Formats: sequence, C-alpha cells, structure tokens
Amino acid sequence: MKSHSFIPMLLTAALLTGCAVQNQPAYDPELVAWAAETQSMAKAGKVKWSDYYGQLFDRFRALPTSNSKVAMMGMAANMYDVAISYEAGKISKAEFDQALRRTAIAQEQLDANQMQAENDTAASGRASLGNALQQMGESMRQDAQRRAAPSYRSTTKCTTQYIYGKYETVCR
Repeated sequence: MKSHSFIPMLLTAALLTGCAVQNQPAYDPELVAWAAETQSMAKAGKVKWSDYYGQLFDRFRALPTSNSKVAMMGMAANMYDVAISYEAGKISKAEFDQALRRTAIAQEQLDANQMQAENDTAASGRASLGNALQQMGESMRQDAQRRAAPSYRSTTKCTTQYIYGKYETVCR
C-alpha cells in the first residue's frame, strides 16, 4: 500500500500553496499531523478510508478561505465517494489505487497552477514597484536639475530715482 503515502505530502503542499496567497500561516500543523496519523490508521485497517476522507473534507471546510480550499475540499469529497465504492465492493483495490494516483496528478497540477499564479502576482507587484521607483527617480532627477540650474532671477534691487532733473532706474 505504498501508493497512499503521498497524501500527507500533497496535503502539506496544498496547505502551503493555498494559504501562502492569503498571507495566512503557511500550513496548519495540526491538520497535517492528523492527516498523517489517520492515513496510517486507514492503511492498517483501523479506520475506514471513507471515514478518513469524510473527516478530511470537514477539516478542509473549517480552514480559512484560500485559493485552494475549494479544490482541496473537492479532492476529499471525490475520494470519499471512491472510498465508499471501494468499501462496498463496487470497485477493486486496483481501481481505488488508480483513483488515488489520478487525484495526486490533479493535485500536482493544481499546485503548479497555484504556484504559477503566485509567481505571476509577485512579478506584477515587482514590476509595479519598479515603475513607481523609476517615476520617483525621474521626478527626483528633474528636481535636482531645477535646483542645479543657474537662476536668472535678479538679486539686485532696482529703484527709480530722480537724478539731475530726470527719472532713472538705478540698480544695486
């Protein structure tokens, strides 16, 4: 049953990916620990797979809103249905394992898409910051040029005076 060992890893990756976008804690360590422990119990036959996925769905639903929350809930709901079919004898062990592999592939694609969206958002933010800094630098350069340019305003005081019978402008 080695094919089931990737679920806590996927859960951790999904939690790391989804919550990081919302600036929430990177993951819920209690949920990851619970998933690993309960999955081990399901592998050993101490817990039914349907119970594991049903509880996993409920725990995902209790998480704060994130971009991947709905996808994680969907994965758990889908696997709950598959587990019910497996436990009822409607599908074989091989079909159950195949459903786990398909879910893992879908989760990996979701994680890749989520990471790409985060990278795009971060790049856009860096570009906006770069543009703002460039505009600020240009404004500062223009201000410095204005301050460094010679001033043509006169600091000389001129007055009109009556000198030798006529008015003349005298500047000092």
